Amino acid sequence: MDPFIRTHVKDILHLPSSTLNGLIYCSKRDGGLGIPQLETLGTSKVLKQGIQLLAITDEATQVLFRTTNFEQRLERMAKSIQIKWPISNTKCIDTHKCSQQAIELRGWSQLPSIGKSVLQFADDRYGNCWLYIPSLLKPSRYLAALKVRSGNTSDRVTLNKAIPQVTLKCWKCKSCVETLVHILGQFTYTKSSRIRRHDEIHNFVAQILATNTSEFQLIEEASIATPSGTLKLVVVHQGKVQVVDVTVRHEDTGYLEEHHNSKVAKHTLLPQLATQMKLVPGNVLPTVIGTRGAIPKSTLSSLKELKITDQGSYSTLALLALWISIETYHCFMDTHPTKNWG
Repeated sequence: MDPFIRTHVKDILHLPSSTLNGLIYCSKRDGGLGIPQLETLGTSKVLKQGIQLLAITDEATQVLFRTTNFEQRLERMAKSIQIKWPISNTKCIDTHKCSQQAIELRGWSQLPSIGKSVLQFADDRYGNCWLYIPSLLKPSRYLAALKVRSGNTSDRVTLNKAIPQVTLKCWKCKSCVETLVHILGQFTYTKSSRIRRHDEIHNFVAQILATNTSEFQLIEEASIATPSGTLKLVVVHQGKVQVVDVTVRHEDTGYLEEHHNSKVAKHTLLPQLATQMKLVPGNVLPTVIGTRGAIPKSTLSSLKELKITDQGSYSTLALLALWISIETYHCFMDTHPTKNWG
């Protein structure tokens, strides 16, 4: 029944038949749909119920077990999923189920191209909040979110894996290879959408801090310049000057953490600003969000230092990035000369 269920799930969600099992079976916290695999779930449930039945001491029941070789059948089932028999504690069965999901995640993440960003969404309850509550997105946006997350978009590089394309160059700029990274983060004609995405996240963080005037003083567009421009958002907290730097970057292997570190290294003039304001220099607090909604642990640490601790704010930040990225993707594909997308 597992292949039957996979086929119908893909049909309902308008996903191609080549969609990897990792998206279907991985837990929602790791960026999957969390649909149980019957081969694993069924075996686990039968083992649990069988162990409970073996504890029955009724003589007639014990005769039935001996006649049907019930215990031997359970033993074979346990060995088939590599669980040592006899089972004294059913926790090992639950551990087995979790390990199966971990195997799916590892297999998904090890794929050469599609797997590059998979681990960026792992163990991210806030970046995957829309998988827990699908109603957070309109149905069309939900389907698009699944496509951009699972590498099933209709850019030329992705389509080329199934149908050879005449060219892989972007149809508009004709200079870069047409990938999802190009559409969401590099394409000149989507620059206004990228700026809007950044500003929406920046303004949301600033709005939260502005409501807490008893602890924070905000200075927008600080007058002191850095090698890369003015300091966008300076926060004074408990006599310390801190810089909040928002950036949105595409999820790739280690890419979000790399940008977090580069933001910290960039602001070398923070001590100079603190001296100018006659305050103590604090920390640079990068707020790095993925183009498809991933929120790394380093960003959560920055937000917590700013006293932003509610889960709703974390989820909103992820959804802001995802919403605008989906709009950007749709705008690009709607004007594509081939419109070869589902």
